[in-house]
This record gives sequence, structure tokens and C-alpha cells, in this order.
Amino acid sequence: MLSFNSFLAYDRLRRRLRRLRYRWQGKSRPSPYGWDKLPWLAPRPLPRRIWLYWAQGIENAPDVAQACIASWRRHHPDWEIEVLSEANIGDFVDTSGIPDGLIHAHRADFLRLRLLKRHGGVWADATCYCNRPLEHWLPHLLTGGFFAFSQPTPDRLICNWFLASEPEGRIVTDWLAGMQAYWTRRSTPHDYFWPMDVFAWQAAHNPQFRAAWQATPRISMDGTHYIQRQLVRGADPAQPDPGFDISAVPVFKLTWRKDFCREDYERWGIQFEETKAKKGASAAA
Repeated sequence: MLSFNSFLAYDRLRRRLRRLRYRWQGKSRPSPYGWDKLPWLAPRPLPRRIWLYWAQGIENAPDVAQACIASWRRHHPDWEIEVLSEANIGDFVDTSGIPDGLIHAHRADFLRLRLLKRHGGVWADATCYCNRPLEHWLPHLLTGGFFAFSQPTPDRLICNWFLASEPEGRIVTDWLAGMQAYWTRRSTPHDYFWPMDVFAWQAAHNPQFRAAWQATPRISMDGTHYIQRQLVRGADPAQPDPGFDISAVPVFKLTWRKDFCREDYERWGIQFEETKAKKGASAAA
């Protein structure tokens, strides 16, 4: 068996070759326009609990994150919606043993898996916008007790900004163990997306993990980034791509890091709720 570092070197070369092959052959990732044709598999129960996290607290989150959090509440009135921060995360999961000095994103990589391992349910990043209720699509994709959108690039297996798992699920349990082991002799990660490399290692070397992953339907993340791509292009919402039904995509991954204003998002149907301060100002007027 290859060591993890040898696996990384091999995997890095494999990914470069795959990117070149895609360019040479003109290949693209799976079409994002298939949300009305999701595989209709036997549903699997999932705890009705949604985990959202902003380290500094929701009151300090940017408008787009607050709009995303509100979207989960709007579509899931009978689910438990847990909005977490560093002030209350310890009420839900043990945070001991997480490496010190991690940036918020990498600390959240540990938190999401610890929460799902212990409680199950759905983790969504704070900039993940809910467009359709989970009941409409997710249970039929949990045949392996786990779901994540796949192939963010031709050379990566999954995204981790939206994860669903049953408690003590094989994938989240072994993935978390691999992440803990990864840091035993490190003080800095080899790459920003190091959790996805740990996932790839488990899929390559852990038979039970691989079996659970192979049982998970593959749904490309392309459609979930549609709004971001259109904003970058400066596209007109009145002239959508032919054959694309924006209402069919259940989740959109947005961002607070780019210079998109609230009005940009609203043009694409993202709903913002008025803050208390704005409501108070309106009332005073």
C-alpha cells in the first residue's frame, strides 16, 4: 500500500493527466441540467436536523450568508435548524483534539464531520442557499447512508459544503478518522482542499468506505454553481440558458468573497429578509 504522501504524489500526477485529457478530448463534466431526472431510489431515513455554522455568530455574518440561513428555515419549518458559532458549538459536539491554529474553514472541516457522526442530518455551509425542500430529493440519494455533490473538478471526487449522513455513518466516521490521522505529524496542510485528498485516500484504500461511496448516487455540483457562474459572466436572468430550469436545482452554492451585491443576487431570485435595523428604520419613516 502507498503511504499517504506517496499517494498524494501519485494522485497529483493522475489529476494533472486527467485535466489534460479533458482538454485534449474536449470533455466536460456531467450536465447540470438533469435535476428533473434524479434517480428514484428507495428512500432512506435521515435525522431531520440541519447544521449551519458561522464562527463569529449569525449576527456578524454577511447579508448573503444570512439570506442562505433564512432559506433553510423557510423551506423546513418542521426541522431542527441549528445555527452554530464558536460560542455554542461545544453544546453539540466535542471540539477537543481539533488541531490548534486552523483557519475557520479548516476548523469547520472537522466540525461538520464530528456533528454528522454524532447526530446525523445535513450540514450546509452558511453560503449554501436552499431552493427546494430536502424532502423533495435527498432521501432517494441516501442509499449508502451518505450524500455529497460530486466532481467539483474533473480531478476531485466530492465537495464538502453540503453533506448528509446518518449517525455513525461509515463514510463520515472513517473520513473523520483519516483527517485526524492526517494532522498527527503536520502543522500546516499540504493543500487548501486537503480534506478531499483524505477522502480520496479512503476511497482508494478502505474497502468498506469505498463500498459506501460506490452505493452513493453521483450528482454533479455543476448546477449548484449556476448562479455564481452567471454573475461572473454578467448574464441576464431574463435570458437563461436553453433547457435550464433554475427552480429544479435544490441547492445553490453562493459566495461572500466576491464583489456581488445584494441586488445582483436578487436578480437571480435569491430572497433576502429585512434586518431588524432596516425594519425599524422603515417603521420610523
